[in-house]
Amino acid sequence: MAMDIEQRNSPQWLCSRGIELLREGDRLRALNMFEKSHQLGSNPECRSYLGMLTGTERGLVKQGIDLCRASIEDEPKNPVHYLNLSKLLYSVDRKTEAVDLLVKARTIAPSQEVDTWIMSVGLRKRPVFPFLTRQNPVNRLTGLMLRRFGFR
Repeated sequence: MAMDIEQRNSPQWLCSRGIELLREGDRLRALNMFEKSHQLGSNPECRSYLGMLTGTERGLVKQGIDLCRASIEDEPKNPVHYLNLSKLLYSVDRKTEAVDLLVKARTIAPSQEVDTWIMSVGLRKRPVFPFLTRQNPVNRLTGLMLRRFGFR
């Protein structure tokens, strides 16, 4: 019994439980778990989730971004950190930065979660002629024709 209580107060267990709660959609309880884990000495993954939820749920965007960026510095090859920072930036209307981070996450390690998030954000292809604006009629018509013929 004592082992259970001790185990439940470990940073690893709290972080794992927070991730479970987040996947179930219980964001506030997940945030609580990540905060407790962070107080006990969390790992970069937990700090990344804490940053994302601190910014989106508490409205402390600067603090959330700092936590996510610190996680990226500690583990630059972990796509979860880029995904979490992307979700935070997207929630505060910084879509361009969010999409760039999603592309980086996908190049590090492709995953279904990253692809799903990219689809919901709406990643767009580069314009046919990048030196023209996306709304330029030449770009629009050329893009439509290429898509109709299956080249795009």
